[in-house]
Amino acid sequence: MRRTVLVLLALALPAAAVVAALFLPGIAPPRTVTDSGRTIHEIYWVTFALAALVFILVEAALLAFIFRFRRRRDMPDGLEGPQIHGNTRVEIIWTTIPAVLLLALAIYAIARVPDVEATPPSSAAGEVLEIEVTARQFYWQYEYPNGAISYDALYVPVDTHVTLFLRSTDVAHSWWVPDLSGKRDAIPGRLNRINFRATETGFFEHGVCGEFCGTQHARMTTDAHVLSAEEFEQWLADNEPPLEDDATVALGETQWAAACAKCHGLAGEGGYGPPLAGNTTLVTEDALRQIVTEGQDLDANPGYMPPVGRGWTDEQIRSLIAYVESNPDLAPQGGSR
Repeated sequence: MRRTVLVLLALALPAAAVVAALFLPGIAPPRTVTDSGRTIHEIYWVTFALAALVFILVEAALLAFIFRFRRRRDMPDGLEGPQIHGNTRVEIIWTTIPAVLLLALAIYAIARVPDVEATPPSSAAGEVLEIEVTARQFYWQYEYPNGAISYDALYVPVDTHVTLFLRSTDVAHSWWVPDLSGKRDAIPGRLNRINFRATETGFFEHGVCGEFCGTQHARMTTDAHVLSAEEFEQWLADNEPPLEDDATVALGETQWAAACAKCHGLAGEGGYGPPLAGNTTLVTEDALRQIVTEGQDLDANPGYMPPVGRGWTDEQIRSLIAYVESNPDLAPQGGSR
């Protein structure tokens, strides 16, 4: 009876540890609304289940051996156990089984790679939405086929194949919105792409840069808006250049929040970077273009300002100026271009 209880305990403890782990935050991947994301989840759970099974078997055997071959009270001091020099059959078995399991897992994972890549079928060639994604320290810029631009917020229609073309203008970044798909790096001098098709509408706010990219790396986040086809077409139309004055200010506001406020504060009060409120550089087109495209490294400031606007168009420069001029906290008194 005692032996049975101990054996059951040896089996129950590892199983309980695995079951408990399933309910702890961070064990399960976040929910996903794409086919490629569901494939990633499937691979994750198959791998987890296999690892859990091996863990339970190994730990149960370990506990059973500890109990079975423990030192008894009636054994004299100094008694040595039997000297076992190996068992070829057992050693072959415990080497072959893990090798076969790993090979099977590798074949399964490789076979599922095409579904993770989610390459659009040839029949959808004219229906794929292609979006240019530029990664900069420390924000994401999305440019749509009609010229519309958004910062740190991706807009896509539901049930549509989407391809993101990823570039970086400075250091290595990694685009990752767990609700949509896996990670894909944005590397200077290289064009990468990631495909997905969202099957549900919604707002997803857990996107991050998955590659350490500098001091403000943790603030390089991104949201994703999955809209109905009608809502997406309306958003594209509302944000197609050339923009009306109010739309230009609105774009400049998101531009300021993404590219400037993370270091200098929403009101230009300063933070990691120096205060900018009232600085005439913000409303002088040539001076602003020079500092955002070339960056700045001054002894007076503790940190290096990266070229946050390298590659910005004239319209992007003007939209930022329009927002600064409209904001009483940021605009210099009596300042102008």
